[in-house]
Amino acid sequence: MKKKILALIGVAVLAFGAVACGENTGNSDTNDTEVVTPVDDADNDNADTDNSQDDNPGEVDNSGETSGGENTAVTDIASAVDAYTVFWNNYAESDKFAVVGGDYNNYVDGAPGACDISDINTLTNQFYIPEAVTGSVDDMATLVHMMNANTYTGVIVHTTAPEGFADALKDNITGVDWVCGFPDRLIIADLSDGYFAYAFGEASIMNDYVAKLQSTFPSANILHDVDLTK
Repeated sequence: MKKKILALIGVAVLAFGAVACGENTGNSDTNDTEVVTPVDDADNDNADTDNSQDDNPGEVDNSGETSGGENTAVTDIASAVDAYTVFWNNYAESDKFAVVGGDYNNYVDGAPGACDISDINTLTNQFYIPEAVTGSVDDMATLVHMMNANTYTGVIVHTTAPEGFADALKDNITGVDWVCGFPDRLIIADLSDGYFAYAFGEASIMNDYVAKLQSTFPSANILHDVDLTK
């Protein structure tokens, strides 16, 4: 019964959390303080790929050590959901928090889920993808803090038009008027081949996010690292 109640709360978060906690009003001159942190490509000389499992999310490397669960690195993304699932599973259980994935009509309790890319309202109002570029989005997975979307909202998305996508996304999110608590930090990273990861949330959660992002996706390039409190 408790799990069912938590799941219902999760649906409410996905349906109303991001909409209630932020209003997209366009670009803002007040939130443009930005620290761009370049990420050096990790050394992949010792990478051993293993595609023996049918549900293997692309090529993975289990040879490296991270502070998380399965210590798996993604070197070739098969889908947004698969990539996000590996990313989330790399967290140690003690570092995880209550989450819901997907969207209102297709939610997943406690794990990343696919987002309906045909639902433009969800893409623009919940996950702040600029309407002008929604037509290029063809794959997307999400994960949201169950209690408050501003504590953590994360997305892995694929676009067929990657040029300028991250910049448009950054401008859109920094133009949001946050209502129920400011997220502290925004990260946008290029994962390669048209896949981008972005997330915003509370400072300590975002610190863990960056560390796990770099260990899970060795070739990730952080394009924007923005302090949303300024």
